[in-house]
Amino acid sequence: AAKASALPKPTNWFSICPFFRAERPQRGRLREHVQWNLDVIGEDFPGGDTRVLAATINVLERFGLTPGDVQIALNHRSDLETLLADHGFDQARLPKAISLVDAVAKLPEDEFRRRATELGLDESRWDAFSTLLKTRQQASDGCAMTHLQPLHDRLAELGLLDWCTYAPSLARGLAYYTGTVFEVHETAGKERAIAGGGRYDNLVELFGGPPTPAVGIAMGDVVLRLVLKDKNLLEAAEASLPRPDVFLISTGTPPAQERFETLLASLRRDDLHVRHSSRATHNVGKLLGEAGKLRARCAVILGDELAQGNVVVKDLDSGEQDDAVPVEGLADRLKQRFGKVGGP
Repeated sequence: AAKASALPKPTNWFSICPFFRAERPQRGRLREHVQWNLDVIGEDFPGGDTRVLAATINVLERFGLTPGDVQIALNHRSDLETLLADHGFDQARLPKAISLVDAVAKLPEDEFRRRATELGLDESRWDAFSTLLKTRQQASDGCAMTHLQPLHDRLAELGLLDWCTYAPSLARGLAYYTGTVFEVHETAGKERAIAGGGRYDNLVELFGGPPTPAVGIAMGDVVLRLVLKDKNLLEAAEASLPRPDVFLISTGTPPAQERFETLLASLRRDDLHVRHSSRATHNVGKLLGEAGKLRARCAVILGDELAQGNVVVKDLDSGEQDDAVPVEGLADRLKQRFGKVGGP
C-alpha cells in the first residue's frame, strides 16, 4: 500500500516462501508449508484475472497435470450475492450468508439448512437453492455467470476453457474479495483446494494506499504434493528441477573440513551449480545417497587425498570414480566433463 503510487501499472509479482499455522496438523494442512503467491496489481477485470489464471494453468501443466486431473472453479461475488438475494436472504446479512455458503461442504445438510433459514432463506425455495449450490458447469459449455462473461471470452481466446468450471456456490469466505473468486481442485474430490484466490479491488486502499484494482492466487505445496503423488507425477515434477553439477562431500578429517568452505565458494564462483548436505554426518555412503536424490551429476569427496592435493570425483550417472583429481584446476575439469563453456 505504501508503494502503490510509485509502482508501474500493472505490476506483476510473485513470491515463494514458507508460511506457518498455529493449528493441529492434518492431511493437506500442516503447520508449515511453502506457498507460491502471484498477484497482478493495478489492472482491472478481466485483464488481470486472465493473466493470473493463465499463469496458474501454465504451472499446473508444467507439473504434468491436465484438465482431467484438475479444474479451476470460478464464481463472481456479485453473482453469488444475486443468487442469495433471489432466494430470500436478507441484504444486510449477505456477508454472513456468504461465509455460510463457504462452509457448506463442512456442515451436515440439516445444520446448513437451519442456519440458512435464520439468515433469511425462503424455506419454500430450499430444494432449488440446494440444487444450485451443487451445480457445476463446464466453461466450455458456455458462460454460466453474468459478471464473468468478459473473462469467459478472454479464456476462450486463449483456449483455456477446458480447465475451468463455473461453481455458483464458490464463495472464498474472506471478506476482502470484491469480484472474481477461484479455486483449483483435483477432479476426484479427495483433497482440499490446491490453490485459491480472487479479485480484491479495495484492499490496497483499506491499508492506506490509493484505489488500486488487484487480483491474485496462492498455491501451497502440501496438497499439490499429495495430488502429484496420487497421479504418479511426483518424480517427474522433481525431475524438472535443475540438476546440481556437483555435490560436495567432506569425510570429516581436519584437512577436509578446512578446505570445504573455500572449495565450495570457489566452484560456485566458477559458475558451477554446487550443493552440499546440511546434515552433521560425514558418512560418505549416506551423503552419496542424498546426492543421488538431488540428481547431482557428480560428487566431489574431500578426504585423505587432499594431502597430495587431490580429491575424489564420482560420476553419479555412470558410477565411475577417479580417486586422484587435482584440486588445482578442478572447476575447469568439471566444466569439460559437463560440456560447459570454459576450461583448457
